[in-house]
Amino acid sequence: MEVDSDSATYQKKLEVIKEQEELIEDEKEQEQKEENARRRKREADERAKREEEARLAESLLPDSELHPTPDAQELEKVKDARMTVEQLGELGEALLVVSARSSCLKERKDLRALMDENLSTDDDPAAPKNPLAKKIRNMLTKIDKQLSAYDEKVGSSLQLVQMDPQGMLC
Repeated sequence: MEVDSDSATYQKKLEVIKEQEELIEDEKEQEQKEENARRRKREADERAKREEEARLAESLLPDSELHPTPDAQELEKVKDARMTVEQLGELGEALLVVSARSSCLKERKDLRALMDENLSTDDDPAAPKNPLAKKIRNMLTKIDKQLSAYDEKVGSSLQLVQMDPQGMLC
């Protein structure tokens, strides 16, 4: 009987060990499934993040860049080739500066407008005499002298473009 009880105990131990091995295998499978699920979730989160960034980037781009059509591309080339009114004005101002005999024509014009405005307020008989107007006139006169000195010093050195009497570039 003892032999049978020993073999029965070994049988039970063997069964317990087999059950434990099955439990361990089940646990490994469960951990593998959980790891796969975590990896899939992480990949899905990264993919969602990339898609969100792509959507944000697309929302910041103008429609013409998102879906350029051949017509839109051609129109863009034509638009780039032509100057806007603002660009033409800037080009005209640049040419005026480059072709001017004096390097500070625009500043002189602005200063002259300020001086005329100051003198017109001084000529108004209804306006009381203002010591501030006199100070402003003195400052404008001082600026005029500084502009003259600068113009003598720099002169026409900025005159990079010469024009003939008909106004054509030479």
